[in-house]
Amino acid sequence: MPGQRALDASRVVTLPEDVQEAAILTAVQLYRSRGVDSMVASESIGDWSVSYFAAKAEGKSPIPGIAQALLAPYVIHRVS
Repeated sequence: MPGQRALDASRVVTLPEDVQEAAILTAVQLYRSRGVDSMVASESIGDWSVSYFAAKAEGKSPIPGIAQALLAPYVIHRVS
């Protein structure tokens, strides 16, 4: 991960730094949102109410937007 080479010069780092950063950001996001149902769009407590959404339809992703932007140059679009 970022900084490993500075700690140990013998390490061979082959993963680009922006991909490493995207992985860290995604791991942090997943850790911080643990215990939260990602399919719940809204929730009320008084007279209990909940609404759900389709994650893909709403553009929701477990990968944060900044991480998606960092990974964008590595995306290969194919039409088959």
